[in-house]
Amino acid sequence: MANSGALGIDVASEPHRRGAAIASRESGLPAISGPVVLASDPRKRLGFHLYFPVYDTPTSPTTLELRRAHFRNWVFGRFVIQDFFESALMPLGNALVGG
Repeated sequence: MANSGALGIDVASEPHRRGAAIASRESGLPAISGPVVLASDPRKRLGFHLYFPVYDTPTSPTTLELRRAHFRNWVFGRFVIQDFFESALMPLGNALVGG
């Protein structure tokens, strides 16, 4: 399993993860962490986490108090910085190097 190294990771154990997770929960919006070493990457490269909050209501609660009360978890994604930018910039091809 590709992400088995990340199973059971405590998002509160590292400041960048914790900050993004809290910002997401409290705003009701997706949030990206600062750079983190990815436990699920065999080469332990730098990456970032994307958190999207999940509430037990049909729509995102409208106040901070309601978001805190109805928060359940996050939909989470992790990205290796090098891989992310290589794939994001690939369509530009040689345009980046003047070709």
